[in-house]
This record gives sequence, C-alpha cells and structure tokens, in this order.
Amino acid sequence: MLYILLSGLPPFNGREDEEIMENVKIGKYSLSGVRWDAISSEAKALIEKMLTFDYKDRISAREALADSWFKNAEH
Repeated sequence: MLYILLSGLPPFNGREDEEIMENVKIGKYSLSGVRWDAISSEAKALIEKMLTFDYKDRISAREALADSWFKNAEH
C-alpha cells in the first residue's frame, strides 16, 4: 500500500495479467523513474524492506512502523 500511496501505481506491473503475475512471483518491481525522483531515500529503503522477496527476510508490520521514515514523518 505504501508503494501505491507514494507513486500512484502498484509495485508489480505489466502489459497483461500473466506478465503482472510473473513479476509478482519473481518479486520484480522498480523504484526508479520520474515518479520516484521526489521520494526520499528513506521511503524507498522502507519499501524495499517491505517488498523483500523472501518472507523470512521481509520486515514485519511492527518493524515497518518503527522505521525511521515513519519516525521522521511525525515531525
């Protein structure tokens, strides 16, 4: 959801449903392009932690909410 809120697009895209599902299966997404130029490196780092392919290495919701990006957003 954070990816969508910041960019206005879903993280996994493609021309057809099959291509989208393949990108989901392999964890292929991008944080580059004009939409991402104005997004902070802290926000991008958090999204990368949230979209880590291996669930064992992925950040938990509790850890995400404790991330520095959220802490700095409060000010």
